[in-house]
Amino acid sequence: MNYFSKNLKRLRSIHKLSQASIAGVLKVSRTNIAKYEGGVHEPSIDVLMKIAKNFGVTLDALITLDFSSLSDEYLLNFEEKSIRLLPIQVDTDGKNLIEVVPHDAQAGYSGMYADPGFIESLDNLKLPQLITSKKCRAFPINGDSMPPYGDGSFAVGEYIDNRSMIKEGERYIVLTKDDGIVFKRVLFVDNNEIQLFSDNPNYKPFKMLWIDVIEVWRFRAGITINNSENNTSIHHIVEKVERFRKELDIFSKNYSIKK
Repeated sequence: MNYFSKNLKRLRSIHKLSQASIAGVLKVSRTNIAKYEGGVHEPSIDVLMKIAKNFGVTLDALITLDFSSLSDEYLLNFEEKSIRLLPIQVDTDGKNLIEVVPHDAQAGYSGMYADPGFIESLDNLKLPQLITSKKCRAFPINGDSMPPYGDGSFAVGEYIDNRSMIKEGERYIVLTKDDGIVFKRVLFVDNNEIQLFSDNPNYKPFKMLWIDVIEVWRFRAGITINNSENNTSIHHIVEKVERFRKELDIFSKNYSIKK
């Protein structure tokens, strides 16, 4: 879907710019800006690129992502060194939901991570214990390189929108162009590359260039399912976590009453 019209209006509003002022920067008429925002006319690719550069967002994000799901602070502080903007799910109160990428869709996620329709189609969880202003998402784990989490488990990550936030020694879920979803610890990070290593010493550290990295998520929680017959069922993991949440709510209420 093309979100350009309302994204332009949103960006102009949070930057407190009039139609006339942004028209002057882009060297187009104020009438054209009004028509862009009204969806009457579409700008040329040159104008689109100028708009994206002026507001510090990527061209694909300007067109394909709904900025209404992103906070003013996020959009105002988006920088070139940021990894990328991303589509998300929110509940009826506008709060972030934790989308769950199932095992059988992890390959698809690598190609559909920027598609709002795909992200919206994912099941989601609510984990009140993860109180954060950042966006969280659950990813499938394969192999035995990061014990105690392995086949059938999920790693819940908090979205990292700036490389400077990445800390050496901590665990991260990294979406890569060639290797898909990777769950590792960070050994070293600089402006050119990121080096990763496994908790299992049988696996050697490796590095990748930032140009090959699409998303980075800081590990916040792991979810393990012991029933091997159901460990790839996304509905099973959703039901299990929802059951746990309800039991925790009941326990909390009973504890408050007794206290």
